[in-house]
Amino acid sequence: MEAVYVIGSGPSGIACAQGLLARNIRVIMLDVGKTLDAKMLQNRLERTSPVIYSDQLLPWEKQKKTKTFNKHVFGSLYPYDIGEFEKYFDLMNVNLCASFAKGGLSNVWGASIMPYRKKDMLDWPIHPDEMMFYCKKVLNFVPLLTCLQEDFYDWPMLHENPKNYQLSPQANYLWQCYLKSKQKLNARGIVAGGARLAIYQKGDDYPAGCHYCGECMYGCVSDAVYSARHTLSSLKKNPLFQYHSGVRVDRLSQNKNSIQIDAYDIHHKTPVSFSASQLFLAAGVIMSSYILLKSFSWLSDAELLLDDSQHFLLPGIMFRRIKNVRHSPSHALCQLLYEVVHPEILAESIHMQLYTYTSLYENEFENKFKFLKKFKKVLFPFYERLVVIQGFLPSQISGRISMRYRAGDERLIITGHKNKGSAAFVKRISMLFAKQSAQLGFFPLVPACQISQIGSSNHYGGSFPMRKKPVKANETDCFGSPPGLDRIHLVDASVLPSIQAQSVTLTSMANAYRIGHTCAIK
Repeated sequence: MEAVYVIGSGPSGIACAQGLLARNIRVIMLDVGKTLDAKMLQNRLERTSPVIYSDQLLPWEKQKKTKTFNKHVFGSLYPYDIGEFEKYFDLMNVNLCASFAKGGLSNVWGASIMPYRKKDMLDWPIHPDEMMFYCKKVLNFVPLLTCLQEDFYDWPMLHENPKNYQLSPQANYLWQCYLKSKQKLNARGIVAGGARLAIYQKGDDYPAGCHYCGECMYGCVSDAVYSARHTLSSLKKNPLFQYHSGVRVDRLSQNKNSIQIDAYDIHHKTPVSFSASQLFLAAGVIMSSYILLKSFSWLSDAELLLDDSQHFLLPGIMFRRIKNVRHSPSHALCQLLYEVVHPEILAESIHMQLYTYTSLYENEFENKFKFLKKFKKVLFPFYERLVVIQGFLPSQISGRISMRYRAGDERLIITGHKNKGSAAFVKRISMLFAKQSAQLGFFPLVPACQISQIGSSNHYGGSFPMRKKPVKANETDCFGSPPGLDRIHLVDASVLPSIQAQSVTLTSMANAYRIGHTCAIK
């Protein structure tokens, strides 16, 4: 059987390849495949303290009205580096990232893998039970750490034997507060539990596992936070799989029996081309959309509308100080989850991730207010009470993103459109938590709440949504194929019919695996 091509090595591309290989189908993956400079890693391993973020600006940063925190890897911004290709994107009132890295943005993600609720997928062309089935398939090769899950009835575990992580002292205290007032909080639509994280634990087959060193935000020295490049390393051992890095796909064309792939070899700086019987496009929402709009004239005139799950940051002060928490073993990713299910507020759920102490708080405060370095010890009690909630809204109450291709100069015009109700809604959720502060164990600092710029959560998609019966040029069938392009399948978040509040990664990977595992091979 002739090999099929997968474009991109991010989570969706890797999951799609897994689904195809499970059917013994030969797969060739094309990828730019940028990696961390070896000197960066060596520099980190020689230090006893983490690499503090440099002032180096991201691509497109100058186009944004506000600067936002972007996670580095040992001081490197390589996952966001798309080089000169940035000139093809005009961003207005929006904060989006594309990636040419091996593993994509999974090199810098927060590792949260909560699935969508079945209730929130009832209008999808794919039955929610089928999506849950493929979430389980994904969790066969993605690690899962969690704890304290008994209240998450609407979010099944989807794993028979998940491993437990160690709660931070602050999170343990807040969990005890929740247990004491569980019935009252549940009655107000707040359920809580441990985070679900894609992290390797000590004893797993892959690397040393999490050491609870607290440096997750700077780059994991033991490489314990899951990245799609981990699975890629395993796929390379399969004789049915080939990986070609240094290849940037620029344009596609379809004839009766094949797909022509026009690309650019970034190492030799020469054009290259490939012929595929079938192609699975997983270059990320921005790049996948750009490639299709550039390639097919009947799509280039369309305005694409993306759904976004906007997020907000809500700091809080615990009623109790946990002494010496700065030196306690802990990871720095999400510790606890609060899911808000309140039909009177919104039919969809709101996803709240709680973070306890991390040295990032100190660094950020001292970078913004230089004089605070003189009072560092005085501020220790404050840092030992400080927690931060990162809340995520479903797309229905978030801003939207429009994309339009300008053929004359091959630019993609990307614009963020505010949802006038978002700010009031976030305040309402913040006040809900403030009113329950005695039961939660911390008091939200509502005036300090900040709503992110549209797109900055990286939880967006739906530029080519799946439909049972596609009508519009940018709608796809249940296998991610736009009308007239039956040999091309979009398999990343571009095809999700809606974007809910929970992390998009697991659901997008499950859908990509499903398409690779069930679509007809020509």
